[in-house]
Amino acid sequence: MTMENTCDIIVGLQHGDEGKGKVAHALLKQNEYDYCIRYNGGPNAGHTIQLSPEKSITLHQLPCGVLTKVPSIIGANCVIDLTRLESEINEVENALPELKGIKQRLYLAHNAHLILPTHIESEYERHNDVIGTTKRGIGPCYADKASRTGLRVIANKDVVKMLKLKIINIYEHFQENKLPSHILFEGAQGFQLDIDWGDYPYVTSSVVNSYGVYSCGVPNLRVKDIIGCAKIYDTYVGYKKFQNEETEENEENEENENSRLLNLIGLQGQEEGSTTGRKRQVNWLNLDELKKAILINNCNYVVVNKCDIIKMVNNNKGIYNLYENNKLKNFDNIEEMKDYIYYFIKEVNKEMNIIYSESPLEV
Repeated sequence: MTMENTCDIIVGLQHGDEGKGKVAHALLKQNEYDYCIRYNGGPNAGHTIQLSPEKSITLHQLPCGVLTKVPSIIGANCVIDLTRLESEINEVENALPELKGIKQRLYLAHNAHLILPTHIESEYERHNDVIGTTKRGIGPCYADKASRTGLRVIANKDVVKMLKLKIINIYEHFQENKLPSHILFEGAQGFQLDIDWGDYPYVTSSVVNSYGVYSCGVPNLRVKDIIGCAKIYDTYVGYKKFQNEETEENEENEENENSRLLNLIGLQGQEEGSTTGRKRQVNWLNLDELKKAILINNCNYVVVNKCDIIKMVNNNKGIYNLYENNKLKNFDNIEEMKDYIYYFIKEVNKEMNIIYSESPLEV
């Protein structure tokens, strides 16, 4: 009889950059997980973990489990750039010498697909990139996977083994395991970039949502907690218009004050893409989109990050905004705004646990 395996899932509820890495790292330090598995995406991801007030590290392909020496797997629905992965491992080990030996604790799913130089080249050959990709070869690699012309890890096993990386058949490994495992699944990007549910075509190329964990192939899997991550405001990296610009007409009007505040939030929150370095557009939290993300992902926890940033920028101006029913709603102070979000989410799910975070170091 197959042992029951249990898991928690971390999923982004906005456009990515919601603090998933911070939450994953906190959970890995607090709980005894047997494995940490990345279940989607590739080197387009960027999970930044603030290790101390002075030191941070950004992981692109590596699951956050490597930072706590938890055995980590890059899952079947991921795409892998072996050259970048090798560089990332070296960078992490050089920055944190106590983590030497990452390759001994890292596994690549045998049926994950590999990003080839031709995939990256094809991104640079596109002259009408209206989507704003990271140019890491993600889309072309997933396209080859869908057209059944891609290259799986197992098909290139000689190169993988030459790099001293381990290959795992996730189903067979857990099927043969004599003990139940508790797993943390770590998602990349966010709900509003999901290939099916995002604002198409301004989306990523993978399934971002929590049900994507089942593509990893862990047998007899029971989900315990699904932790959705959001910010108390929203950001987006890409070419579509997301943030309203200031106008020169009537600089004292309310619209311009909101725009100036959004720009300040972007500066204070250091809102630049952790993979591309591009400036993120900033806008107010959209409760209707948040509700949809929570329901489709079946979250029972929501962590709302960066409350400290919006509070710091406001500086008693009393401009705390969010969107509901496509209308801008204003609050005089952050506590009033947080209470409103709390009761809104509770109406979505009475059993929901809501956590507000005001620190980059902890949840």
